[in-house]
Amino acid sequence: MPCSRASDWVRYMKERWDAPLDEERPFDAAPYQAREPGPAPAPDADRPTWTFRDTMVGVILTLGPWFVLTALSLLQSSSQSTVSAKPLDPTTDKINAVLSLIIQALLEGVFLIAPLWFAVFKPRRLARQRGAPVPAWREGLRALGLRSVRLGQATGAVALGVLTIFVASYLYSAVAQALNVPVQTNVDELLRRAATEPWTTLATLLIAVIVAPFCEEIFFRGYFFQGLRLHISVWLAVVLSAVIFGLAHGDLGSLALLIIIGLALAIIRWRTRSLWPGMALHMFNNFLGALIIFQALRL
Repeated sequence: MPCSRASDWVRYMKERWDAPLDEERPFDAAPYQAREPGPAPAPDADRPTWTFRDTMVGVILTLGPWFVLTALSLLQSSSQSTVSAKPLDPTTDKINAVLSLIIQALLEGVFLIAPLWFAVFKPRRLARQRGAPVPAWREGLRALGLRSVRLGQATGAVALGVLTIFVASYLYSAVAQALNVPVQTNVDELLRRAATEPWTTLATLLIAVIVAPFCEEIFFRGYFFQGLRLHISVWLAVVLSAVIFGLAHGDLGSLALLIIIGLALAIIRWRTRSLWPGMALHMFNNFLGALIIFQALRL
């Protein structure tokens, strides 16, 4: 009897691992998963076209190297903080700015590989292999959250998100001052670099405001958060995706605040079923930080 129960448990876990959706939300497989065309999902459905295993594979392959690079960057920053840096000459700084712009854009673009593969390209490939109707590109993009949203709903979500971030930032600063805890954030690091590498710092700000919100929202809220919902409760998925989002920034001084921002962004993605409001909030938050640093630039 114990062996039978063990084998049943293994079989059950394997079925759960490969299942496209959890048992609480039964879902007829998309047309690309069957030889005969199946019923199309409702237009307002918010259902992943990838499995939980796809989610874990994409997250490990993406965030594994990313965390290594983040750790190396933190070590480099800590070693350079004790050395008085001299201002770069304008020509060298501008060359570094162009190279930094390209490299950082490519690094942010890595966040798009797993979502686009598992949500868009893989379903189309499977459909061709099985002789099933090939799903349109927009089906995978809609599953990630790149879908329209009502203006009133989006405006309300962004307004609540901005209020949440302002309150959290105020409380975070108040607690740090009350406890007399020195907090070193990425903003402080960029302010230090602004005096010696203004053009390179400007390139970093452009990536942070324009590119990063788009790529990170697709990965963390469109792909990772949605994939987690296949096997765990929505609130646990909100918390877990927010914690990983905060850690991925490598900003220990702002980790608590980043987690709160991640919570707000995940909730907005869940309630609006769209990535656009979260992208707008993410971009606005980064823009406010960039304004502080931009005032210190001497171009």
